[in-house]
Amino acid sequence: MKIIGERYLSSENAHALFGKNNWSIYEPELNTVRGLAHRGADAIALYTSGDLAGTSRQVFDDKPHIGGIDVIAYEANPKFKGEGDINVYHSIVIPIANGRGDYVYRSVTYAQGARVPHYPKLEEVIKVYKEAFANDVEYSTLHFDKKTNLWIPRSEITGNQARASQFVFIGEGN
Repeated sequence: MKIIGERYLSSENAHALFGKNNWSIYEPELNTVRGLAHRGADAIALYTSGDLAGTSRQVFDDKPHIGGIDVIAYEANPKFKGEGDINVYHSIVIPIANGRGDYVYRSVTYAQGARVPHYPKLEEVIKVYKEAFANDVEYSTLHFDKKTNLWIPRSEITGNQARASQFVFIGEGN
C-alpha cells in the first residue's frame, strides 16, 4: 500500500491521542490533537484505538503497530473523480525506542485501512462510525450548515466542549 504521510510523535503526544490501552475506541478532544494527525487541521472527527503498552500489537501493511488513528477530514476543494467533501485517512502508530527508556512514535498514514473508503458518502460515515463506536464513545454532534456550506462544531453552537462523533444536517427538513 502507498504511504501518503508520516510524522513522529513524542510519548506525551501519543498519550494525548490514545486514552485507553485496550484497543477500545477513543475520541480525543479534537482541538488538543489537531497538529498530531495527518490532515488534523481539517479534521471534523478523529478516532483512535491502541495499546501504548505494546502488549497486544496488530499488523497492517506488514507493519506491527500499537495503535491506529482514523481521521475524518473536510475537503474544501475536491479534485479527483468521486471525491466529495469528506476524506478519511488511516494511520498506524509504531513505537521506536529512544534509548532513554521511553519511546517516540512513528505515525504512518494511508488512504486505505479506515472503516470506510477514502472518499465516503456522509451517510456511510455516520452509519459505520456511529454503529462501530456506539458502545465506546460519547456522542454529540457536528453540524453541516447548508446555508453557509460549512461544518460547525457543536461547541460553536452551544458553547459546550464538542466531540464530533455524530453528524447531523441542519437546515431544510431537519
